[in-house]
Amino acid sequence: MSDGALITDFTKKELVAEKLAFSFGQGGDFTVAVTEVSSSQRTEFKVWAVILSSWSEVFEKMMCHDFEEKEKQEFVITEFSPKAVEAFLRFLYSGSLDATLDTLIEVIAIADKYQVPELYRHGSNIVKDQLGPESVWNAFKRADYHQLGGHIACHPHQAKRDTFREA
Repeated sequence: MSDGALITDFTKKELVAEKLAFSFGQGGDFTVAVTEVSSSQRTEFKVWAVILSSWSEVFEKMMCHDFEEKEKQEFVITEFSPKAVEAFLRFLYSGSLDATLDTLIEVIAIADKYQVPELYRHGSNIVKDQLGPESVWNAFKRADYHQLGGHIACHPHQAKRDTFREA
């Protein structure tokens, strides 16, 4: 008794995102390793290449074409903290962000580097909404460190250093 019409039901998207988020860290076919230069400490995250590749052409090329990363089934990140990389990866699994302002700025830098425009735009909008007199100086310092200075905009009076108290 089918008329061939496609029936689409989007009511379970949150449930699917929740289940997928739960699967983060529960195995995978690829390793994202974060090595902190200052301490040589290594943190590893097992991920599914197909999930990362679906978000980013950079990951797709790295994981599916003849690159060293595909052969080793791993890539190493040295310029970002494990905390930020974890928040970034969790977003790719769930579509949700859970991070402090400092970590979020780092996540935006990761999204920029690995070309995840949805996260970059979403994170940038959150940062702009959260900037205030108490946080803007540290946010700009963090953004500058990750070479995002021009990407975080605020009202001009907030950019003056002498208007803020030292933390």
